[in-house]
Amino acid sequence: MLKTIKKLFWPITLASVIIAMPFFIFGILQSFQVTQGAAEGDLVTEDTGIVEEPEEREEEKDEGYSVITLGDSLARGTGDEENLGFAGRTVTKLEDLLDLPVNHNNYAVDGLRTSEMLELLNDQDFAEELEKAQLIMISIGGNDVRSIQGLPAGEREEAYREIEEGYREDLDEIILGIREENPRALVVFLGLYNLDYTGQTPEETELLLRWNAVTYQKIEGESNFVWIPVYDLFQFQLGEMLSQDQLHPNGLGYEKIAERIIEVITPYFQ
Repeated sequence: MLKTIKKLFWPITLASVIIAMPFFIFGILQSFQVTQGAAEGDLVTEDTGIVEEPEEREEEKDEGYSVITLGDSLARGTGDEENLGFAGRTVTKLEDLLDLPVNHNNYAVDGLRTSEMLELLNDQDFAEELEKAQLIMISIGGNDVRSIQGLPAGEREEAYREIEEGYREDLDEIILGIREENPRALVVFLGLYNLDYTGQTPEETELLLRWNAVTYQKIEGESNFVWIPVYDLFQFQLGEMLSQDQLHPNGLGYEKIAERIIEVITPYFQ
């Protein structure tokens, strides 16, 4: 019996080694791949040792939060003693809120009307800037509706209806244009606070409020568009809130607008 065992020992051992060799080689290759993958930055799970694709790495340095401002002289900050306007003041508050640097570009133009803003949105160079923005602040429409100021009462209503119809169409195109280039940004849209308080009639005030209602209905139906009412901020504080031209806000007026913007958008960052 012992002789038989001795005879079979080496053949069995040799056969076992031959059978085990492929598994041994496979194990070495797998170990090499895992080690190499880890050296190249791939993720190796502690539980299974399975190599996974690395997740997209965060930038070593945070580039900050991107904001652009569009629109008319109100968006530009005309009348502000510190040349900040609501946009500059909002950016300062936003930096405190986010604890991040905020990169801000202001494309506002004095006297701009809604139809003229569409021309900017159709500019290819600007479209590239629009695509990068995380927050877009807009003030537009004041110069459109002010065109009815001073018209005889009998002509005012018809003229208002005509400019409102064009404004609705332009606003639809502005919303569409922004979303085509940038579907993710938060868009802040300011309401109007006055036409011209130096001689505004009750009828003109009524038209202004109707205009705000049209804008509100358009904006509130859009995802990530935010309506910012400001009429109430100025209603009973005209002497304190308007600049010397009695049309644009002064520093205090712009500060109040900026505070309202931050108040409304803060929940979007929580």
